[in-house]
Amino acid sequence: TLYACEPYHPYAYPAKYDKPLAHKITGIVAVGQSLFVGTTGRPYLVSGSDSASLSEELISSNVPCASASSMVAIRNSVFYASKNGLALYENGSVNVLTESLIDRKAWKAYNPATMRAGEFDGMYMAFYTKADSTKGCLVFDYQNKTLAELDQAADAVFSNEAGVYILNGTTVYDLMPDT
Repeated sequence: TLYACEPYHPYAYPAKYDKPLAHKITGIVAVGQSLFVGTTGRPYLVSGSDSASLSEELISSNVPCASASSMVAIRNSVFYASKNGLALYENGSVNVLTESLIDRKAWKAYNPATMRAGEFDGMYMAFYTKADSTKGCLVFDYQNKTLAELDQAADAVFSNEAGVYILNGTTVYDLMPDT
């Protein structure tokens, strides 16, 4: 169930605003004036001007979200890790971007449920931890449709227009310093 609060009262969640969904919610990200809701099944787009007028649209593509931390809104699109590969929601549908770049067995080895992601300059950066504890980062450049792998690990990720910041243990690093 998606719970919406009373407008301007983030502590009040009346049952009349509840939106039951067919699958368990795995993550939510704002995209434009809507919410993209990743689930264990098909995703939803939820829109409305206030909590009383929310409407949910089931997206026809069956591309479940594997990790809430992997969800990143870039412009009016949403990138996220699915069980089948890197997924992209745009223009009302979801496509798996890495189908021709990584086979499903190799993608599964990256352990998409562990992915934590950020964005910089139009590139989606997903940090992963494999089952054997190997850590790294997949960088997908949407404009050039290329995928690169880095040996950079991260326990947490934060990104904004100034850069990408990662946490390793107790140390924060700036991955895109000015110098």
